[in-house]
Amino acid sequence: MVTTITCEGLEKTYIGDGVTTKAVQNINLTFAKGEFTAIIGPSGSGKSTLLSLLGTLDHPTTTANS
Repeated sequence: MVTTITCEGLEKTYIGDGVTTKAVQNINLTFAKGEFTAIIGPSGSGKSTLLSLLGTLDHPTTTANS
């Protein structure tokens, strides 16, 4: 298996107006070359945030390696 994307302990927290929101919490993923994956969940569950982090459009708050 050839791994193309992997992440460990991925987290993103937003802080605004005294409110802390954990959009993504302790995500561990590995995607293999040629693999198809669907990311599903209810509105507000962090799907878009996860894709932004994986696509390097946003920076994580913490990772397992930081």
